[in-house]
Amino acid sequence: LALLAGPAFAQAPGAKNGPRVDPSAVEAVRTTLDFLASDELAGRDTPSPGLERAVAYAVERWKKAGLEPVNEQGFVLRYE
Repeated sequence: LALLAGPAFAQAPGAKNGPRVDPSAVEAVRTTLDFLASDELAGRDTPSPGLERAVAYAVERWKKAGLEPVNEQGFVLRYE
C-alpha cells in the first residue's frame, strides 16, 4: 500500500504551498483500501479464501505497476 500512496502525495515541480494531491492517485488508494477492507474478503483469516483473494489482488497490482519478483518463487512466499 505504501507504494500506491507515494504518487498521491508527490509534490509538483515549483509547488510552494506544500504537496499537491493527484486526485486519480487518491482514488486508486481509496479503491485499494475499500477492496482490502471489504466484507467480500471475510476478514482475511489465515488461511482463508479471502486472504487468497487479497494476495491475488496485490500481486495483480504489483505486476501492473511493472514490479518483478526478486526470486524464482514469485511474489508470494508460502510457509507452514
